[in-house]
Amino acid sequence: MQLQTLGHAGMLLRDDAAAPVLLTDPWILGSCYWRSWWLLHYPEPELLEELRHARYCFVTHEHPDHFSMPGIRALGTGVEFLAPELPEEHIAAYLSSKGYRASVVPAFHWRTLHPGVRILSIPLANDDSVLLVDTPSAVIVNLNDAKPGAGQVRQLRRSLDRIAPGKRRVLLSSYSPASIVNSFVRNAERVSLRQKADYVRYVCDNCRLLAIDDFMPFASQVIFRRSDSAWANAFKVTFADLQAAWDAGATRLLPPYARLSLGDGAYTFVPPDRYRQEAEDAARKVEAQEALDRAAALDDDDIERLRRKLGASRWLLAPLFPRGIGFALERESLRYDPWRGTLSRGVAGGDFTLTVPAQAFKDALTYGHFGDMGTTMFTMVMLNSTIHPRRVYLFFMVMSLHDYGHLTGIGSWLRWVRYAVRTRTWRIPAPGAL
Repeated sequence: MQLQTLGHAGMLLRDDAAAPVLLTDPWILGSCYWRSWWLLHYPEPELLEELRHARYCFVTHEHPDHFSMPGIRALGTGVEFLAPELPEEHIAAYLSSKGYRASVVPAFHWRTLHPGVRILSIPLANDDSVLLVDTPSAVIVNLNDAKPGAGQVRQLRRSLDRIAPGKRRVLLSSYSPASIVNSFVRNAERVSLRQKADYVRYVCDNCRLLAIDDFMPFASQVIFRRSDSAWANAFKVTFADLQAAWDAGATRLLPPYARLSLGDGAYTFVPPDRYRQEAEDAARKVEAQEALDRAAALDDDDIERLRRKLGASRWLLAPLFPRGIGFALERESLRYDPWRGTLSRGVAGGDFTLTVPAQAFKDALTYGHFGDMGTTMFTMVMLNSTIHPRRVYLFFMVMSLHDYGHLTGIGSWLRWVRYAVRTRTWRIPAPGAL
């Protein structure tokens, strides 16, 4: 069997006859986050055609760099889509409503996909998931960008020692910032919460904890092309950064876009001079999106959506941000007072101010993905007081919980709490005979 990385968090498993069995997170064309994120290397047309014949595609979570509808449409209806079991399930339900074959994989239960191939889904409290793939000669740990805690990783190590002794262990994991960690500004100076070395150290620690044989760079190969997000390219952790700081014991570091034989460990890869980046097409589309942002303005319906969105969590926001929350768009300034539940136009301020493109802001409010504003790389956070940046992380956490439906009522809140408690412990059963 062979394992290949492609796109962003795309993992393709082929059987011994080189037939495609399992694909994950099919961002394989186009862009995401309002033309901010673009792939470092786009799959060749021949590979795209092969992907259409994959039997299964597993989507680990809802973020558009993983749950990519353009990629899913390109795959077509011949593929069966799989999704993790989450407290408020949206992925399989949405795909089914659009005519795709889609189902939910129960948490912590092995599912056979193909002779010699079984998967196990491990959901996390942040509406992400880890995917284990067990094959006759190797076990694959797909962390994508889930970031489990060290305690959970240790539980996984004990499980792998018990259920897959002697098998090659392959880890696929992100290794670069994908949040507002470098987006804070105080007194005209950038405030960064983490350095590149921190991300490399996290990956190396996981490789050692899990006794990984091969690490495949994953879920981090992007280019930020908008004029207001291009700054983030300087903060990316590149493969060269990984190589320079690699300290993972016996774990072998493979290049990006590699094709690994799970039997003997031989591999090939796409060299950087053959990357397909589609820069000219990207430039045209970025320019068109930025023109939309310059022309966009919030209407009364947008203002009301924002007021209701913030108001649903004001009992949490008020003690966290007593001076309020500001929003600065191209043609609009807003300030939310969580104590009074009021939204004032014409003034920003507050404990912090989010600087966001107007059209992206409108879309996030309309479609209920406000938490995506913390991932785009074009959202800047102006710290107007002595507030610690980590409290702004709490703001986006609260907004994301509301996005996913966990704060819409007591019942949904309790479901999420029970789910969060249950998923802290990883009880992984043996997969049985393959």
